[in-house]
Amino acid sequence: MRTSPIQKITLNAATFSGVSFMPTAVSFFYGGNGTGKSTIASAVGRAEGLTFLPGKSAADYSALVFNQEFIAENFRGYGNLKGVFTVGKHNAEIQSKIAQKSDERAELERSTIEKTTQREQKASEKNALAGFFQESCWVGAKTLRERFGAALSGAKLKASFAQKALETQNPQEHDEDALAVLCDAAFDPRAAEYPEFRLVGEVIRLKGTRGNELLAKVITGSGGTEFSRFINAISAADWVRAGHARYAPLAGGKCPYCQEELPDDFDAQFAGAFDGQYQAEVEALKSFQSAYAGDMREFISVLRENLQGAFPKLELAEYKSKLELFEQAVEVNLKRIADKIKEPSQVIGLENLKPLRAELNGLIEGFNRQIRTSNAVVAAKREKKAECTQKVWQHIAHALKSELAYFRTNQNNLEGEIAVLSRQISDGAERFRVLDAEISALNKSVISAAPAVEGINGMLRDADFSGFYLRPKAGKASVYEVVREDGSVADNLSEGERGFIAFFYFCHLVRGSFADDGAAADTIVVIDDPVSGLDDDTVSLVADAVCRIAEDCLADCLQGQDGFELPAQACRVKQLFVLTHNARFYAETIAALPDAPNAVSHFTVTKERNVSTVKMRDESKAANSGLWAAKRE
Repeated sequence: MRTSPIQKITLNAATFSGVSFMPTAVSFFYGGNGTGKSTIASAVGRAEGLTFLPGKSAADYSALVFNQEFIAENFRGYGNLKGVFTVGKHNAEIQSKIAQKSDERAELERSTIEKTTQREQKASEKNALAGFFQESCWVGAKTLRERFGAALSGAKLKASFAQKALETQNPQEHDEDALAVLCDAAFDPRAAEYPEFRLVGEVIRLKGTRGNELLAKVITGSGGTEFSRFINAISAADWVRAGHARYAPLAGGKCPYCQEELPDDFDAQFAGAFDGQYQAEVEALKSFQSAYAGDMREFISVLRENLQGAFPKLELAEYKSKLELFEQAVEVNLKRIADKIKEPSQVIGLENLKPLRAELNGLIEGFNRQIRTSNAVVAAKREKKAECTQKVWQHIAHALKSELAYFRTNQNNLEGEIAVLSRQISDGAERFRVLDAEISALNKSVISAAPAVEGINGMLRDADFSGFYLRPKAGKASVYEVVREDGSVADNLSEGERGFIAFFYFCHLVRGSFADDGAAADTIVVIDDPVSGLDDDTVSLVADAVCRIAEDCLADCLQGQDGFELPAQACRVKQLFVLTHNARFYAETIAALPDAPNAVSHFTVTKERNVSTVKMRDESKAANSGLWAAKRE
């Protein structure tokens, strides 16, 4: 039994919310107007919420939907209907050639599937061979893996280990004891490269600066006022400046000692004692202090960072001692500079750091010579590592020579067989394309739009629609027009007439194609309320036509049943959905169908409180025929 393309439908549109059901090859939906049937038809036509067979998608099928949209799109006017191409009954010789080439194409397709399966089996055998090879290498080299594990970096899993053994050039046996000694030396975990120490440079920017020169200068006011001359004479400039800053705001305009009122121009005299030159020199000292502190912090940081991750064989006690002395001297100098700023009139001198810095740099140069020597040894060990790794893999490959030979022979054989099958599949695909082109060319000589015209006109006669018919449009290939008996293009057709002619036009399209080469993809057909506006007699004709489409779709399921004949050509309808509110049409359609268990399903669509649901009923023909028999009368 053929499996239906659409396995499941989940509806989340209009009045449906998370409603799911599983259709079969042919699915009937019965429900009143407005219950949501057209939403189901639209979902299938637009491939929304559909779950297809594994490996399939909407792109593998053509969806044909008969609904009001189909009628509106194809029957806007009645003078330019697109031709529907179907196979005519003439030219038996050409049809025989088409059948012959179609059989060849079918055999080629079968052969290609068989070769593809064989290629997949060979690929599976190749994978199994690889797995067996990896396991045999892993087990066969167990002792060597354990003894020389340090040399196997990057190949400590089965797959990578076996691949590395396979890629090793010049396999040869080595003395394992000598190889172990070489590996122990080459892979000493204590061996490492270390960074060299950084030297401490001179403070070029502090040399000759004004702030540096001011340390040895007595800084006082210029003496331009009587008060200035007084405080300079008693060498009290620093004391007066500090005292004034601290007590003047508290004295209330009086001398803090004798309590006499200060002269009105005292503030001016006091400011004159500390003129612009004085202030500039004090600011120069402050700038020097900031620059000196920054440079010393940088020097100390470099000296301390040298100790981080240092070469462990260095004797660092003297270096650390001199670093401590250097830090202490810097602290002394920073304090002296601060004191000078506090009392600019005093003369100070800084500790000379140059000798100590030179001693530290001398130690650093000695350390760096040791580090460079050690790093050179480590670099040489890298070469020993490479030598050791190469010899270990050569030894392993020699030990696994039988496993490697077995794998190479069988892998080459399988790859050769896979290559042959791939070429055959490729050649078959090319031949398939050629056959398709030849069949298409032959089809064009027998495919015609005329049978569709004849078939539709026959249906119109059977339904007693005698006032109009279809004819090919003069001067335009593959175009129909609907005309009255007097030959004029029809207009003002009733809803029933318009729907009837549109439906049988659709039925011919299901079995045909708009293309003149007969090309058509596998199709999913949706028929939504095809009997709207039709009388009871016409309903029976539509039911019979739907039944014929359903039988074609069910050909695989019904083959061999009494009274059923396979269609003359393989049907391209792979799944059918029929939706209706007309009980008579529903009952007559299912009554005319043979039983097809598990291939025909029946659903009821209902809506309550603006929420639609879909429920499956008893799938048997007997149950459904009896259920609707009364409504059919």
